[in-house]
Amino acid sequence: MLKTGASYQETAEQFRLNNPSLIQRWVKTFRQGIQGLNSKPKGRPSMSKK
Repeated sequence: MLKTGASYQETAEQFRLNNPSLIQRWVKTFRQGIQGLNSKPKGRPSMSKK
C-alpha cells in the first residue's frame, strides 16, 4: 500500500477485509512506533467507594 499508492479500500479488497478503516487504524498504529504497541485501557473506570 505504501509502495504502490493503493487506497485503504483497494488494500482491504485485496486482503478480503470488509472494513477499510481497520487498515487505516493499523497504519496509524504502525506509524506511532513502539508507543503504538502499548495496550490502552478499555471501558469505564471502576467506581470507588467513598
